[in-house]
Amino acid sequence: MRILLIGVGNLGKRYLEGLIKIKNKNTKIFIYDKNKDILKDINNYYKNKSKNLYILKSLNKTPLKIFDLCIRSTTANDRHILIKKIINKFKIKSWILEKLVSNRVHNLDKIYNLLKKADVYVNLPRNYHHIYQFLKKKKLKKIFIKTKGGNWNIGSNSIHHLYLLEWLTDDNIIKIYIYKDKFYPSKRTGYFDFYGKIVGYTASNSKISIESENNDQKFTTKINNLKTQWIINEHKGILKNEGKIILKNKFNLQSRITPNIIKSINKGCLLPKFKDIYNLHRLILLEYKKLGFFKVT
Repeated sequence: MRILLIGVGNLGKRYLEGLIKIKNKNTKIFIYDKNKDILKDINNYYKNKSKNLYILKSLNKTPLKIFDLCIRSTTANDRHILIKKIINKFKIKSWILEKLVSNRVHNLDKIYNLLKKADVYVNLPRNYHHIYQFLKKKKLKKIFIKTKGGNWNIGSNSIHHLYLLEWLTDDNIIKIYIYKDKFYPSKRTGYFDFYGKIVGYTASNSKISIESENNDQKFTTKINNLKTQWIINEHKGILKNEGKIILKNKFNLQSRITPNIIKSINKGCLLPKFKDIYNLHRLILLEYKKLGFFKVT
């Protein structure tokens, strides 16, 4: 398998750590980043650790024309331009796009049109975790999810939880409301996030409430239906039901999940297809547009 990884910043490096763990001599990993210092650092770190890693100094000069998988892990700004460039230069069999796929509605639509005939996944991997797989088997219907924590970048990360509601209930979110407290600069230069609450409803009236506050409150998720309540502590990997620990299984980071995702591409991959998550992306971005909120990663 030939894998092209575009963007090896913070998240891209975690993808790379996971790709390196794939023990298959036929897996070739090609990486590109416009930041040459990052490529130099990666070359120095991995040059004696992996024989299957190839660093591309330019996308224009590589003799390769076909890749089995392209992972695009760049910032949300102008991703449609990069995707169009890749499509024009290479044949890509499958894609993994980082969330949010774009931070503006019109650019999201451009990406959708560019890739509507392609095999495209979006990196929303919570359904790879044992706790959520356990809850999925419960066939929960008409539930209320409440997720709350301090300083966890709700603007960038809320789609993980919104999609989780859709996946657990096999239903689509049709309404989203945002209650913003204030914007603040994110860790990535030039980008912002906000404190506040996002509320979503599915067609069958399941509900999710997601909050981020300006404090150090631990991140917790509660899932209620008419019969019972489930409490998830993702930091500790603990699922409780009625005060009893039901499961205890550490949540894996991106670097640990990546090998399983790669192995399952075209063979039961649990990541959502872009075509299936497109409308949810659009709902979120339309609400962000009302806030004048575009600089989200």
